[in-house]
Amino acid sequence: MDEMSISQQQNVEFVGQVPTTKHDEYTQTPNSFFNSEIEECVVENRDDNNVHQLNGNDDIFLFHNDHINKFKDHDLHRFSDDDDDVEGNSDVEFDLCNDKFEAERPPNATELSVMLLFVWRQHSMSKAAANDICRILNTLNIPNMPTNFRGVISHVKKNNPTLLHGNHSFICPSCFTKGSNCSKCDVSGCKSASSYVRTPTSVFTFPLVPQIISILEREYLVSSTYVSGQCSDIVNSRRHQEIIMKEKQIHPDRNIITLTLNNDGVLIKRISRSLWITCACINELPRQKRFQINNILILSISTGSEKPKKKEYSIILQDIVIELRFLENVGFDVILPTNDTTNKNKYTHFHAFAISAVSDKPAQSLMLNIKDSTGYFSCGWCCITG
Repeated sequence: MDEMSISQQQNVEFVGQVPTTKHDEYTQTPNSFFNSEIEECVVENRDDNNVHQLNGNDDIFLFHNDHINKFKDHDLHRFSDDDDDVEGNSDVEFDLCNDKFEAERPPNATELSVMLLFVWRQHSMSKAAANDICRILNTLNIPNMPTNFRGVISHVKKNNPTLLHGNHSFICPSCFTKGSNCSKCDVSGCKSASSYVRTPTSVFTFPLVPQIISILEREYLVSSTYVSGQCSDIVNSRRHQEIIMKEKQIHPDRNIITLTLNNDGVLIKRISRSLWITCACINELPRQKRFQINNILILSISTGSEKPKKKEYSIILQDIVIELRFLENVGFDVILPTNDTTNKNKYTHFHAFAISAVSDKPAQSLMLNIKDSTGYFSCGWCCITG
């Protein structure tokens, strides 16, 4: 205990009547980690009658650091504007982050736009606040930096046209043709040529290739290990093995992944809208990651005043079938994640096949274009009247 009291007393000095603690390399405080060269910060109050009032002429600040601006005794909130002091502060910040920080390039307009979108979404910012941030960023003279928030959204969409939005179209409820007009049908002579007889089905279709590539670039795939009579997953099933072996006989060197489709909808009563989503998952992903929201493929999203008709959904399926045929016949290239430095930037060509679909009875009748589950001959497997 005596040794501890001696070591503690060595770090205490008295300036006037106020005891202050002097920190050395063995008594670090959180503030000393930010700048190890600050040795003393002594505040002395000479007014004994009122300890809550601090006079600027009575405060003594001792800083032994060439990188920090000096405070004036009569104004503690005003910093020096000398160029040498500004450079000194930046040097301190560089040392705190990384010694190689000076060699890193500043973010460009696209990177700043993406970061601004994340901040705007995360903190529920108003567009007026985002516009003010854009004005601040424009003072930094960054090339091609948008001047307002609307320009930020357009800039990000222009650089990523396939990942952020799909193809938007409307299906006429009268003639069931697809168009781009939200108020009337583009076909002359249609009942909805002047205006739609009811709210049309609005459809967004999304390209699959960029979605699959973005998933395979960060997730590892599992290999298919088929054992007769044992099935613990779809990649270990007999049907999966038959499809893979049949394709391997024609193209032995082909890399294949398989997809499972899903179609389901819901009626949102609060806004009187029906929402139907067609999505898919990659079967070769591990099961604990396969159904995570960031690993789900979005094929189409349709909204309307009611559940889409079979003729309307058949039009939606036409775009989906085109995407699936492209994955089967043409394929895509992707850089798989690997720990091998020699194959780090090596492209691998893949083909994708949709081998199964999971849906309830109403969605099944919509996808297969068969009768609803309450009607006669509504089973998709047999011809029993029901």
